[in-house]
Amino acid sequence: MHVNARAAQILGQSVTELFGPIPRGADLRITDTRGNFLEWKMLPGIRAMESGLAVGDEILGFHQADGTVNWFSASAEPLIRQSQSHPSGAIVILRPVNRMSPGEDPLSKYREWLRWATRIRQVFEFENDFERSLRSCMELMAHASEASSVLYLGFRGGYRSAVITLRQRWSNRKGFDKPSGAVRMNLLETPVRDWLAILRAAEVLEIGGEEVPEFLRKQLDMNPEDRIVLGFLLASGSASDSQGMIALIRRGDRGAFNPFELDVFRLILSSIANELSRQLAEKARERQMTRFRRLFRVTPLLIAVMELKGTTLSIVEVSNSSGVDRLEDQMVGRTDSELGYSVENSEMRRSAARLSMKEARPVRIEYPRESEETTIWEEATFSYLDSHSRSHFFSVAVRDITSDRLERRQKAQKQKLEAMGRFTGSIAHDLNNLLQPPLTYVAESRDLIRTTGDPEAILEKLEIAMSGLSRSRELVRRLLTFTRQARPAKGSTLIHKTLAAVIESYRAALPANTRLEWTRTGEDGYVALEPSALEQVAVNLIRNSVRALSPGGGKIEVKLCDTETEPRAFFLIVQDDGPGIPANQVARIFEPFYSGNPRSGNTGLGLSIVENLVNEAGGSIEVDTVVESGTSMRILLPEVFNPTDTMERDSIEKLPAGVLHFCIVDDDPMVARALQSGLESMGQQVHHFSDPDEALIAIRTGLKPDIVVLDQILGEKRGTDFAPLFRKNFHGNLIMVSGNPEVSAEEALQLGIDSILTKPVFPDELMAAILSLRSDEK
Repeated sequence: MHVNARAAQILGQSVTELFGPIPRGADLRITDTRGNFLEWKMLPGIRAMESGLAVGDEILGFHQADGTVNWFSASAEPLIRQSQSHPSGAIVILRPVNRMSPGEDPLSKYREWLRWATRIRQVFEFENDFERSLRSCMELMAHASEASSVLYLGFRGGYRSAVITLRQRWSNRKGFDKPSGAVRMNLLETPVRDWLAILRAAEVLEIGGEEVPEFLRKQLDMNPEDRIVLGFLLASGSASDSQGMIALIRRGDRGAFNPFELDVFRLILSSIANELSRQLAEKARERQMTRFRRLFRVTPLLIAVMELKGTTLSIVEVSNSSGVDRLEDQMVGRTDSELGYSVENSEMRRSAARLSMKEARPVRIEYPRESEETTIWEEATFSYLDSHSRSHFFSVAVRDITSDRLERRQKAQKQKLEAMGRFTGSIAHDLNNLLQPPLTYVAESRDLIRTTGDPEAILEKLEIAMSGLSRSRELVRRLLTFTRQARPAKGSTLIHKTLAAVIESYRAALPANTRLEWTRTGEDGYVALEPSALEQVAVNLIRNSVRALSPGGGKIEVKLCDTETEPRAFFLIVQDDGPGIPANQVARIFEPFYSGNPRSGNTGLGLSIVENLVNEAGGSIEVDTVVESGTSMRILLPEVFNPTDTMERDSIEKLPAGVLHFCIVDDDPMVARALQSGLESMGQQVHHFSDPDEALIAIRTGLKPDIVVLDQILGEKRGTDFAPLFRKNFHGNLIMVSGNPEVSAEEALQLGIDSILTKPVFPDELMAAILSLRSDEK
């Protein structure tokens, strides 16, 4: 056996007396707490080696030659060497306990401490004054632990330093006194740093007087040989809170605190802390109830305290601030059903109460209440208060919101109408601009036919009219895409060529005091936009710059260049020297209907469409503006490779060799006649039906079309409802046309529809779709 000098000192022997093997049958003079002498095999170290298990704290007494007994707490841990599978040794840890006379029993001391702890707990059962109760407990703890003094301290600490305030002190010489003053401590110094780490781990801490700094010993009236035990009552709620702390000081001649004394000290601290928490919570609840009752009396709302017991919600107390006589007598004790709530409303109110209790937050609901004359809307807010036995209590604030809902509905309707007006105005503005050239040139062509009949002049004007009408059709499609958030079909356009034509044509429409400069560098390339979409981007940006200029006019620069990097992209920059955009408006310029200058007549839709088009093409847009210096719009459009030419360009040249049989189902005879005329001019065979049921009967009785062109809206009927029926009765291609498609491409395929075209549909566009479908089939 190996033993160190400290262990020999604890046992009252020398190292040489204890070192070496323990002979069997040796008189060890070691007793347990009942006075029984132990054999060597009953020692904690031997038991740990034989069992391979740790042995916890055991109180043992070592009899000295002078007849005294040194009591200590022993624990043992088995050791296992790598070369063996069984314990080959053990580490035994000894800790001294109180010095006692030979006749004293540690268990009797433990029982005595428990009796003191019981008396301390009883103090709080009969005292409501915490300070008075604490003073009683301090005196009882002093007698139980044979402490020379007991202190109640206040601890306020941060990371680096702390302040200890002396609040109460009991000493066996003076009794109670209230010491004044406070002590500041450096928490980063040793051993104070280690003390705090243990205390903050919710442990009590025993310290020798020699470890306590001299200035603190002086404040606590300690000697270097004394012992002190510290423990917090409550954890700190914040860095500014002061924590209560109890300190027991025992004179050095009474020895250290033994383990069971520390355990009971923890138990006592826990009892005091629980009572302190209860009293603090009770005071907080009283303050809350005081505020609640004050609000209860003065609030303009109808507030009730309600009880939920099982599935019954009833009123316990009600505010009487609504001016109704004897309101409390009329409502207290009544359930929801007795108050006239419907079954659905009662369930909604119970659900709100349960959710408020579950999530510990107020829950607000709205519901209608039917009266004899009209419907009243009510708002109720449930807040959880407390639970007792099987009942749960809530505060419920009730308000009549009928007028509020009416105002909100009227306001929403007004905003909806205003938005529709702005949107309609924007469409009318752009459509009028696009339709003006076609109307003018069609009228001139008609006059030319009547007078000169010059075919070249007529052809030129009709080409311009067709271009304007195509742009009008594309504008309508873009607006539908914008409002429905649908994903549009992408195109491809040579950006240099298209922009040059747009700017040259738009230059003539600018005011006389506005100068437009156009520069481009690099080679031409394709971007993922239709020509009309790219034109819309450029025209809207230039138009915004014109409106931003001062009344005296100014300069607008349009630049087009590429990034000169791989992958290649194009920069389109539109810059003006106007007054710039205020900082509080920059973030909103792309919002639909937002206009920074309401007097300009702008509807605010242009830039939002520009942003959508640029995003569709995989690009981005940046705004750089300086007040009084101008604004620059910088658009990045990536180049696309392998552009697909639209089939409308060569559909006529690639007509199928045979004649196709078309079945057009459309309730508008003018639209059907126009499409029929175009198809027949291409040599195709066409049958027209105004009613889908008539078309189905014709197909079932022998009509065999190659293509069915089905309108989406046919009076009160829907083409989507008839698409599966047509698919069952013929084997050709089914194409749906619509001014505003209601189904996606995936949904259309499930209905048997091969393709969806947006009105107006030109005959060559329809033929291009047929060619595309039939080439895919091959």
